[in-house]
Amino acid sequence: MKPQLHGANVRARCPNCGGALTTFESAANRVEYGAIQVDHEHKHGGYDFNRIVYQLMRCAGCGRGGLAEVHCEDHFSKGLLDSFFPRTIEQAPLPEAVPKGIESEYREAEICASVEAWRAASAMLRSTLEKALEDSGYKRTHWQRISTRPRRMA
Repeated sequence: MKPQLHGANVRARCPNCGGALTTFESAANRVEYGAIQVDHEHKHGGYDFNRIVYQLMRCAGCGRGGLAEVHCEDHFSKGLLDSFFPRTIEQAPLPEAVPKGIESEYREAEICASVEAWRAASAMLRSTLEKALEDSGYKRTHWQRISTRPRRMA
């Protein structure tokens, strides 16, 4: 689930709570944890805003800290959540028969994707696929493109 702004709080999965869906609160006993406000007229997501708020938050379950970046006008609670830390990973289920080496490489690709490191995630997925093919008995020459033309050197 993608983190969502709910009033002055964020609903997201907490890595410390085992990925459980929880509320990250921006205040306790009506005392705000802290925020940095940057007044700046800008467009984001097709809307006009006049400030960005970086709000400190805390998981209601375990107390882990969080940071929300919200684009807003007058009220934080009516803003647009741009990013939230900690990032959580929705892990895809894998068959139990998948070898540990292949599974760990796939999980690393998921981590790369969770922080939007798309090239690293792609490289890890490609490596995972190659290892899965080799583990299934395919030889590298079966899936690699073999060119008969010499490459041009630039």
